[in-house]
Amino acid sequence: MDKLAATNQNLNRHIYTILWVTPFLYIPFGQVYSALPKVFFFSVYTVFIFIEWYMKDKTSLLSFDAYDKTLGLYLLLLLLNLFITPSFLRTIWGVPNRHEGIFTLFVYGMLYFLAKKHFRFNQRYFNGLILIISLFSVHGIMQYYGIDFVPRAAFQENWQRAFSSFGNPNFFSAYLVLMLPLPMYAYLYQAMSKKALINGYLLAAGLSYYCLLATLTRSGWVGFFFSSLLLVILVRLQGYHWKYLIMLFSLLAILTLVFDVLSQGQVFGRMLRIFQDAGSVVMQTEGFENAGSHRWFIWMKVVDLIKMYPLLGVGIETLDLAFSKFFYQDVVNHLGYYLHFDKAHNEYLHIAVTSGVPALLVYLVFIGQVVKKTFSAYSQNHLLIPLLSSIAGYLVQAFFNISTVFSSYVFWIFLGAALALSQEDSTRTSSSTLSS
Repeated sequence: MDKLAATNQNLNRHIYTILWVTPFLYIPFGQVYSALPKVFFFSVYTVFIFIEWYMKDKTSLLSFDAYDKTLGLYLLLLLLNLFITPSFLRTIWGVPNRHEGIFTLFVYGMLYFLAKKHFRFNQRYFNGLILIISLFSVHGIMQYYGIDFVPRAAFQENWQRAFSSFGNPNFFSAYLVLMLPLPMYAYLYQAMSKKALINGYLLAAGLSYYCLLATLTRSGWVGFFFSSLLLVILVRLQGYHWKYLIMLFSLLAILTLVFDVLSQGQVFGRMLRIFQDAGSVVMQTEGFENAGSHRWFIWMKVVDLIKMYPLLGVGIETLDLAFSKFFYQDVVNHLGYYLHFDKAHNEYLHIAVTSGVPALLVYLVFIGQVVKKTFSAYSQNHLLIPLLSSIAGYLVQAFFNISTVFSSYVFWIFLGAALALSQEDSTRTSSSTLSS
């Protein structure tokens, strides 16, 4: 193996290490979400990876294409935020307990760039990731049923919904939406290859899906629905047999029914609420602002702020300060008390309100470039199918959820990995398989 190949292999191992280790970092006490140890680990680790990369392969580190330049423009627009933010330190480091300021956003960009240049599929590493996903899913399921061997932070003591080490059920659901297409597709591929209806990936998919149900997070369920729909479409276009899809989704349907019965109608009740909330908003019935756990109220106020600060936003990680300044009484009138809203509960609105409409537009262009390239290449590299499904599911759930360090680093790695696999040459593509 030559020196450059060894460097690429080592950097690829670092990418998987971030995916393996980050979920395990957890602080089981105090009033924290355990975001700090996670963001500290993947941020410091990423910096050291880039130092190693610079020392061993400076040429590839300093070469940029159209995707990188679009992302660079987005990051530049984020930097402009430093000139208008009402809280410089907050914008740099983020809200306490969330830690998703400009520094972390730049680390996301670095992770994307690292994965784009050096991600390669590795069967052994992939299986390790599936095992880790399964372990955390088992932990989340146990939590839901009242069994938890891991100490909890004080504010989590009475929680029943699954959250594992991810701080919050909503954060965990975003992570699971990203990860679920991996064992699902691995099952389908191996089942097709070996002509067998059951394999270990099916168990992993079932565990992860049941845990997603146990988060009781509707945004995650909606995201998973769309990621699954895309997965079905893509594998059928690739000629996958219906019987393996029927086996997979029959298992998921059975698990849904079992969970719904054991939870006394939580699944179908919460799904019905989605349609009721949507109807309330469309018809503008009394109390429609409460739709989506008050999300519609938040979104209306966020849109008002965007109109006030369209170019650079109110400041990264300072949304709660703007709410307090302009809408304090509106929040009290709506809720009966004042509640700090530090996130828009919609990633796209959040980017627009905190960083400006131009930043949102450039971000959407970047995402569109990546998705377009990946779609154009998936028929030549089947490993793009689960990545496309993961990215699509995350983008859908992001309409109702927030970006957090618990899952967003995975999303950005997957964006880079999708481009890496899209640009692989035919030799590497033919060797990228999901064998047993």
